[in-house]
Amino acid sequence: MAINYPGPYQVRIFYTISTRTHVVRLNVNLAADPLPGDAFSTINAVQRNGTNIPLNTAVSAFVVHWAKFFNNASVLITHAELWKYDAASFDAQFVSVFDINAPGTIAAATVQASQVILTFRTQEGGIMRIDALDTWWPQSASLSYSGIGTAAQLFVDAIVSPTNVWLARDTSYPFSFLRLHPGQNERLFRKIYR
Repeated sequence: MAINYPGPYQVRIFYTISTRTHVVRLNVNLAADPLPGDAFSTINAVQRNGTNIPLNTAVSAFVVHWAKFFNNASVLITHAELWKYDAASFDAQFVSVFDINAPGTIAAATVQASQVILTFRTQEGGIMRIDALDTWWPQSASLSYSGIGTAAQLFVDAIVSPTNVWLARDTSYPFSFLRLHPGQNERLFRKIYR
């Protein structure tokens, strides 16, 4: 079985709740190799349609939708980091940081230790997943597009859009939504309650 490595670049978006810090990791391809310390605004990410947009614009657009998974009083999306991965490895070098400081945008209370997994089909036939921890979603059966509500649908629409920049681990773009799986993260549950 082939190993799918992260990269070629990865944006790590950090968010906090209480004393816990979580991170969502998003692979991305860049139009050119940036130098360490280059501002996100000077780095161009490649969209599925082949055009480029500044990385700060792509991250900010993601955060607008990402914030809808979190409570507005207890979750803060703090910053993003850009890392470059060596080819066919898990070794990464830090490149740059981008301050965000955006709160969650939903009034519903946080469901402690909750985990939402969104899955997508990629152009190369793989599966891309995006995980969110400490969301407002209660546990339930897996949901199709029609059952996830408007806010999550807007997030999904952005990820499968031709203007999306985020890659799956197979280095291809997602083009179709599969399911949203709202559940509980057992490791996080043990950390909070035991």
